[in-house]
Amino acid sequence: MKTGLTLVQLAEELTAQQESKRDFHAPTQSLSMLGNGNFHLETNNGGEIMPATDYAHAQMASRLSVPKPYYDRMRAQSPNLLSANVNHWLREKQGETSLIRTLRGQVRAFLSNRYRIVDNHEILAMVMPELAEMGDGIRIASCNVTEEKMYLKVINTNIEAAISVGDPVQAGFVLSNGELGYLIQIFYIKQQQQRLSFFI
Repeated sequence: MKTGLTLVQLAEELTAQQESKRDFHAPTQSLSMLGNGNFHLETNNGGEIMPATDYAHAQMASRLSVPKPYYDRMRAQSPNLLSANVNHWLREKQGETSLIRTLRGQVRAFLSNRYRIVDNHEILAMVMPELAEMGDGIRIASCNVTEEKMYLKVINTNIEAAISVGDPVQAGFVLSNGELGYLIQIFYIKQQQQRLSFFI
């Protein structure tokens, strides 16, 4: 995992994303696909047309039980056939509500209405006070946010132990969070008397 952003840059990017995010809890039938692969979402203002990310298309295929290789083939070679298939199965979802997550004018996730939203900025806000308590020994080994996940790898150089002679290790953790259906994951080394388990 390579360093992509500084912690400050990560915070700035998450703030910018937060300002352009929109979530819709809407009847699944209010969503339809156009012949060009964009999605039309009926809203109180009449409707919005938005492109979708590859990840959102993959979730659509999964939710509608359309085999992904066939979905991709239709998307590449016969978009009108794809929209006919998608719209047929969306119309079958009577009485169902979906969570449609958008960012910067793109549909980025098509989720069950039961999905619990845990956004990246919330996780980072929880982590920052703990990082401050680690003091000068903190080292950000890796830090980035992609279309699908946020990553943060932190080393605490003040906490070191030898697992064998000449083989020292330092405490730290790796945190990843996804806003599109991934669970929060934390991997850490826990030393006695150290507060590295605050996520659990």
